[in-house]
Amino acid sequence: MLIIYALLVIMVLIWSFSFVLVDISIEFVPPMSLALIRFLIVSLLFILMDLYLLLNRKIHTTKIEDKKEKKPYSKWEWIYILIASLCGITLFFVIQYSAIDLIGPSLPALFVCLLSPVLITVLALIFFKEKLTIIKLTGFVIATFGGFLLVTGGDLRTLTPDAPNFLGYLYALITPLLWAIYTIVIVINYK
Repeated sequence: MLIIYALLVIMVLIWSFSFVLVDISIEFVPPMSLALIRFLIVSLLFILMDLYLLLNRKIHTTKIEDKKEKKPYSKWEWIYILIASLCGITLFFVIQYSAIDLIGPSLPALFVCLLSPVLITVLALIFFKEKLTIIKLTGFVIATFGGFLLVTGGDLRTLTPDAPNFLGYLYALITPLLWAIYTIVIVINYK
C-alpha cells in the first residue's frame, strides 16, 4: 500500500512540473507542435504497451479465454469516446499550451486546479442529479471567487477584449471547462 501512495506522490510531482516544462519548451516549439510531439510520443508508448500485452496474452491464454466474445462499442460509446478525445486530450492540451505561451504557466495551472472541480460539480448536478452539500457549496464559492481574483485582480476590465492578455485568460478559462466535459463524458460512458 505504501508503494501506491509513493507512486501517486511521484505522479503529482511530475504533473506539477509539466506546466513549467511546457513554458520552457514553448520558447523553442510552437504550442500546436508541442502538443503533436506529446501525442506522438504517448501514442508510440501505448502501441508498444499494447503489443507487449498482446504478445503476453497469446502466451498465457487458454482455449476457454479465446472463445469469449467481445462486444463492439455501441454508437453512443463511440460518440462519448470522440467527445472525450477532443475535449480532454486534443483541444485541452492545445488550448492549455497556447494559454501558457501567452500568459505563462501559473494561471493556467491554477485555473485547472481551482475551476475544474467547480465545473465538474455543476455538470454533475445537471447530469447526475447530485446533491449540493454545504461543504461542496463552500468550496464552490471559494474556488470561484479565487479564480475571479486570479484572473481579474479585482478589476473587471481585464476580462474585456481590449485587455492585453485577454486571449491568454480566455484560453486559461476554457481549459477547466474542457476538463470538466471530459470528466463527465467519461463517467457517463462507464455508468
